[in-house]
Formats: sequence, C-alpha cells, structure tokens
Amino acid sequence: MSPTGDSRTAAPGTPGMSRRPATLGLSRDLRFGIVALALPAIVLFGMLVFAITLSPQFRAFDRVVSEALRAQSTQTGLVWIAEVATWFGSTIGIIVVATIAVIGLLAVKRWRGAIYVLATLVPGWLFGLLVKELVDRTRPAGALIPLPHDASFPSGHALASVLLYGSLAVLAATWVRPRGPRWLLVGLAVAMIVAVGASRVVLGVHYSADVLGSWLLGFAWLSVTSTVYLALVGPRVAE
Repeated sequence: MSPTGDSRTAAPGTPGMSRRPATLGLSRDLRFGIVALALPAIVLFGMLVFAITLSPQFRAFDRVVSEALRAQSTQTGLVWIAEVATWFGSTIGIIVVATIAVIGLLAVKRWRGAIYVLATLVPGWLFGLLVKELVDRTRPAGALIPLPHDASFPSGHALASVLLYGSLAVLAATWVRPRGPRWLLVGLAVAMIVAVGASRVVLGVHYSADVLGSWLLGFAWLSVTSTVYLALVGPRVAE
C-alpha cells in the first residue's frame, strides 16, 4: 500500500486487471498530442456556435438534415431503440452509471480512476449548462417525446455520454489487459456515445448540430482530463 493509500498492484485473482496498466504505449509526446486534439475540437465548436447564432442558412440546413434523419428513423422503426438509448444519457441514467462506476473503482482501489471520472463528468456537464444559457437555441418542433424546458444547444444527453462513457473507455483501454475484453469495452462505450447522441435527433428533441457540438465540446474536455490522468498514473501506476 502506497503512502497515498493506493495499492501498487492489482488484487490477486482480479480477473482482467493487470498489475501494470496497458497504457497502449502512450509516451509523453503522444499524450501531448492528445491534448493537441482538443484544440481543433474547440475551434470547430466555436465555429459551430458562430454558425448557429449568426447564420440563418446554417440553421435552415441543420433543420432539414435533422428532420430527414428523424423521418428515416421513424420509417425504419428505430424510435423504440432511441427511447432506450436516450435513458443512458439522461440525468438519472448518467447518475446511476457514474455511481456504479465510481463505487466499483473505489472497491478495487482505483481511487485516481474514480476522481478522473468525476473530474471529467461534473465540470464538463456544468459547462454545457452554461453554454446552453449563452446560446439559448430554441428546441425543434415535432418532438416524439415531451420537450425539456431548457435550451437546445448543446445536447446535455450527448455531452454527458461523451464525458462519462468516454472516460470509462479510457480506463478500460488503460487497465484491462486482455485485448479482446479491452476493445470490447471500448467499443461498447463508443457505441453508447453514438447511440445516445443519435437518439436525441431521432426523438426530435435536438437538431443534429446540437449533438455535434456536444461531441466536440465533450471530446475537448475529455482529451484534457485524460491526458492529465495518464500523465499522473504513468507507465507504473500507484493504484
């Protein structure tokens, strides 16, 4: 047990957990590169905000694309899938999944991982609420479920899913040694992010640009917190 209270090795017999994290060869330069990925995301996010607030042509295009996606999904019977998927990005769904994840991480003495998940989710989610107030975009008409009372841009469901499931994907890629289970978990997390975002457009409660903006904003913040976490744990993690 380290002075900080973390075990330096995984508990004996813990299936799928390595004694040393499989950091995927992340060097200092590559970690810097991950942070650099946040910069284009922030620039694109700013351009998207500019287009939504100042360009009627872009808003009209976004409306046409969103309505086409919703109509196609309705015809193919995907609405019930969207209703299931959207729960995993709802406030209740995010709190439930995050609570289970944090308790699980603490149970196996991965306290830095638990802090990383919370530090990614909570500030990013709160910043998304601030952006909603500043942009104040009106929700689309013709929603298939009751419309929330807040603004449309960015999608809180899509943003929270990037922050939570993205951080869990990073933990899986870092700590789960068997390649098959590792990439299965990462793939499930990515699929969840896509499904939650798409569900918001299918159900008619967001425009497609709302979801895209959430993905960009979430990816930017996730890149920063993930780089800090990977720099702290290093190739030999004191957890």
